[in-house]
Amino acid sequence: MSGKSYDTYNGVKVVCPFYKGEEPLDIRCEGIDPNGAVVNHFPHPTRKARYMHAYCESLQGCQGCLIYRLTMTKYP
Repeated sequence: MSGKSYDTYNGVKVVCPFYKGEEPLDIRCEGIDPNGAVVNHFPHPTRKARYMHAYCESLQGCQGCLIYRLTMTKYP
C-alpha cells in the first residue's frame, strides 16, 4: 500500500490506504499495477468533494468504493 500525499486540505481527512493525492477534478489512487495509479475524474469539484466524503474519509466508506475493492485483490 502506498503513502498519502497531503497536497490539499482534503487530503488530510482521507483515511483510505490507497489514496495517493488529488487535483481539482481528480482523485489519484493506488493502481493494480505496482507502478501505476488509478485516476478518478469528476465533472465538477462538488461531485468530487461528495465522493471523497462518502468513500475516502472513512474506513466504512472505503469498503463501498469500487477502486478500493479492486485494489484489495492485490493483497490476499
